[in-house]
Amino acid sequence: MIRYPLMWGPGIAVERQILLLLEFRSVVLRPQLETDHPRTVLDAYEAFLEERFPDSPPVPAVSRIGKDPGAERLATELGLFRLRAVAEMKAGEENEPDVASPDAAPDPAPESDLVLTLRLRPGAVVPRASELTEHYDELRRVLRALSRPPGQRGRATAATEDAIDFGLRGVEVALGNGSLGRAVMRLQQMSPQHAGVARAGIAKLADVSEWATDGRRRVGDLIHDQASRDVATQVASLALRLVPGSETQVMDFELSGRVVGGRVVHMTRSVSERLTQVVSESLKEEPIDAIGTVRAVDIDRRTIRVRFSDGTFRNNVVLGWALSREPVEQAALALTGAVPVRVVGHFYRPVGGNGTLVVNNVIPLRRRT
Repeated sequence: MIRYPLMWGPGIAVERQILLLLEFRSVVLRPQLETDHPRTVLDAYEAFLEERFPDSPPVPAVSRIGKDPGAERLATELGLFRLRAVAEMKAGEENEPDVASPDAAPDPAPESDLVLTLRLRPGAVVPRASELTEHYDELRRVLRALSRPPGQRGRATAATEDAIDFGLRGVEVALGNGSLGRAVMRLQQMSPQHAGVARAGIAKLADVSEWATDGRRRVGDLIHDQASRDVATQVASLALRLVPGSETQVMDFELSGRVVGGRVVHMTRSVSERLTQVVSESLKEEPIDAIGTVRAVDIDRRTIRVRFSDGTFRNNVVLGWALSREPVEQAALALTGAVPVRVVGHFYRPVGGNGTLVVNNVIPLRRRT
């Protein structure tokens, strides 16, 4: 129903039918709880809507969403609630194969090491091969950055490359006939002996994904000290790269499979604000527009190391995180041409520590003659 909402009637009918199915599932799995607290699912749903739409009155989700953007947004919100509700029910349920998928479809290849599922917009045409491979290439870059040993710079080691080396077992594309379709890429790890390296990196991504989709959790659940703040900032920045852009036919991104260890990485545009919040929580935001020189660029991590000499920062050399590809590409050009750059962004300054620089734009400058 989440995958093809328009087939099941108007939005209010879809919303009520999904709630009814979740109620039925809860009665089967948690009969005693439903007997003692028959509003368990409804109370959880009302709390979910209050988190997602804090300024709206207590009305159904379809009324809170309105026509912006209609069935697509409603399907996304109901899918996120289903993820949360089923995960809570899973505590008393063994070997449930359906928990992770927001569209109620079983894993098309439960034996696959990785399953990359891209849900398509309503009315989407068959996606180009280049669009599918772009998402896969971005995933590889993210996995490479997550799988590297801490502090490693330059080219990744052979062990890291082997860990993220996956062979494509097959691609399945199913259009939704006016509703939500999906493209599924089944991947097999070519060097299973390095599976632990990839699994450790994906576990970090899964932690942040689960946090971002659960609106009840605060940034403090991820950040406890300086070390955990650095890790959470890096992973959240990488996770933002997996969020589909508004110009693509892909509506959301999902990663599952054996290497993920029974968990699911689920990325939609609705979690972008949550991911960005990781670097800004409890930190003082300062706009930055300063001149410096690029000292290093890491395309996989989307980090830029810049030397500033105007006293803007406590340390002259600052590591910045770029949330899009363009600043990294411009920084790489400036590094190759040995020219100064103008860095525009925001600096989040903590009480102690070096702080976090989020780079919005890097502008190479000509040297003065």
